[in-house]
Amino acid sequence: AEITTCIIKLLEICQDVLVDPSQLFSVKLGSSSHRAHASLLHLLAGNGNTHAMEALISRFHLDFNTLSPEKGTPLAYACEVCPASRLEQTVDCLVESGANVSSPDSDPLARLLSRSIPDPILLKVANKLVALYKATDRSFEPLSPLLLKPNAISIAGYKFILSLKPNLSIVDSESELNVVEAAVATLFPPFVIYLLESFRSRSISVAPLLTDKLWKTLDEKYKEANGQSGDEDYRRNVNERVSEISRILLQHGAPTSSFPFLDTIKPIIRKFLPF
Repeated sequence: AEITTCIIKLLEICQDVLVDPSQLFSVKLGSSSHRAHASLLHLLAGNGNTHAMEALISRFHLDFNTLSPEKGTPLAYACEVCPASRLEQTVDCLVESGANVSSPDSDPLARLLSRSIPDPILLKVANKLVALYKATDRSFEPLSPLLLKPNAISIAGYKFILSLKPNLSIVDSESELNVVEAAVATLFPPFVIYLLESFRSRSISVAPLLTDKLWKTLDEKYKEANGQSGDEDYRRNVNERVSEISRILLQHGAPTSSFPFLDTIKPIIRKFLPF
């Protein structure tokens, strides 16, 4: 309450100096790398200070789509850093005040899905944002591109995207990986499990995506992971994950013609091989 009062007093004092006192909300504040180049409005949204925002809304005309090159819009910034306990209220406050969910330069939903926060909160806020996207943009594409970069999102976020029935036939223009290869490249079995289950539940054949390239991708990521650490426990963990992913792929009919060339991972998954 004291912070809110101080902010309001500051703006009231500045009314005689600034043509538009709300200009203060675009001033870049902060010196740490986390908050550098964020406006006052960004900081309020990032902290979940809805009391301050609501008090200011009643006194000044604020642009809730102020864009920061580093932080995006206040809504996007809130979705990225606002404490989970205050996230829903903060998003509601921003949206009701005119925040645009579909700014081409700032994607609040993608930022939200990258967070590791309690699933109920993430899903509740994500569903609200999706509803707003669909209301303002009938051509809304349900985040299919994020399936090509699963390491950038949380497992709850990944499952949420799959629940929207996204396009599963897309291919990354840079890496040329399809969604299955991208999931395999994470060396994280749950991504592979949830993705293949999505194919099955939607009666979409995954066979065209189960190519020899899957094993080459797995082999490359296995070598890369093992080269990052000499820790024995870490190596054992990587081996277990590669083994589990291999079992899942073979269970779904992945080809085995390239196995003779994969001397690195072949010993790990020998127990699953048909020869």
